[in-house]
Amino acid sequence: MGSVCVTGLAITMLAARPVDPAVTPPSDQLVQYGYAAAVPPGWAHTGGLPERRRSLLTPVDAPRGADVIAIEQTPLGYDSDAEPQQARAELRARYDAAVAAGEPLGDFDPDTEFAGRRVVTYRQTGDYPVEWYVVFDGDSQLSVGCRATSARRIPAAQEASHV
Repeated sequence: MGSVCVTGLAITMLAARPVDPAVTPPSDQLVQYGYAAAVPPGWAHTGGLPERRRSLLTPVDAPRGADVIAIEQTPLGYDSDAEPQQARAELRARYDAAVAAGEPLGDFDPDTEFAGRRVVTYRQTGDYPVEWYVVFDGDSQLSVGCRATSARRIPAAQEASHV
């Protein structure tokens, strides 16, 4: 993908497994809608969309700026661990339909390894591109979208050192 914003590394901590609501998570973790995610230093949970199980993270110093991480959990209705090809095929079909409808998408890669996890990646283009990382975990699809201005991006070569 060329370069990846450092905040996209939040995917390393994603988990769709049940989270005990009685346990208070550390301040550097977001636990919401049945998933947990690392909150990068200098970022905070600042919003979301409950009906879509979406959480938004933004830089503490610019909460209304262009930089954002969106994390969204989508129930699949089946076990993606048992049927990984079905999950990837359904995502590809939705991607292809969006492209056919004129959505500015590209760089679809159905089998990437990122931060030690097998993920699907693609990119939304525009003034501030969004790099998407999709993890299938059990009966859930976890999508992490990372939009970053050049000030918050790191070269891909440095990304491995942050994992």
